[in-house]
Amino acid sequence: DSVAIIDKGAFDSCSFKQIIIGNGVAEFGWSVFYDCKCDEFVCYSSIRDASSEMSGSGVFYECSFDKVIFGGRCAKIGSHAFTQNISAGGSGYGTVKTIILEESVTIIGKEAFNVKTLDCVYCKSMLPPQGSSNMFYSSLDKIYVPIGCAEVYKSASYWKNYASKIEEYDFENNP
Repeated sequence: DSVAIIDKGAFDSCSFKQIIIGNGVAEFGWSVFYDCKCDEFVCYSSIRDASSEMSGSGVFYECSFDKVIFGGRCAKIGSHAFTQNISAGGSGYGTVKTIILEESVTIIGKEAFNVKTLDCVYCKSMLPPQGSSNMFYSSLDKIYVPIGCAEVYKSASYWKNYASKIEEYDFENNP
């Protein structure tokens, strides 16, 4: 928890089994994890709004992660945090299969998870985080929410765009 800033491109093109970002990280540089490969990424710090510096690339630009977990003090996942180059001429490289949003996550920025390969998102909060336009790529299969919360999510601003993908999940018996 003593690292406060992770500078631009710090883990460019690296491969890891697991990455854990502690509570103390206050700032991520541009494309810190560019082209990074990792089985499991765990983040306890908020991800700043990547679009505030430059449009089209984020902290996790074109990364390949099997599972991503946001928890601890992570309250915000900023715009374009996970981005693929899917525009004309782009390779579309980069994958994220599963995302777990712990109860601490309260804001999801515009196109935060702009990744074609995202299979499912597990949202553990009883109330939907504040959403934004196109927060998930349209090919997302399922969004799992706590039992008894599906209708709240389906009627929430921006979440209603994914209503057909929202299903209840028993987090207590299936962690």
